[in-house]
Amino acid sequence: MEPMGSAETKVQVEKITKENKIPKEQRPLYFYIHEKKEHGKNRIITFCYLYNKETKMLKYGATIFKKEKPKDCFCKKTHRKTALDRFEKYPVIVDTSQMNLFEKDMWRTNVRKLLFENGVCKKHY
Repeated sequence: MEPMGSAETKVQVEKITKENKIPKEQRPLYFYIHEKKEHGKNRIITFCYLYNKETKMLKYGATIFKKEKPKDCFCKKTHRKTALDRFEKYPVIVDTSQMNLFEKDMWRTNVRKLLFENGVCKKHY
């Protein structure tokens, strides 16, 4: 019987861990849009997405934090997790071939339009 910390056991654990890693091109990315309004609510959008340049398909999940009260505080970790959960469980998948999604000055506007038209996730109730 081999001891618990044997070299064989360590190699197997390392091998399993490496096999479970997601390739870079399949890992979602994050970005944030901060909207500060003079007469209204400040918002922070957390956008978790994966974009396929060849097919022009965008897959995303998002959150929108609205500061309602002075004590409300944005927790980046919580919103990243929620956006990732939505990305994995109820993603919005959009064909962007008819729009220039990454146009220099239009990126923020295009993302806001996508959220308005498609929501933050495709949850089935």
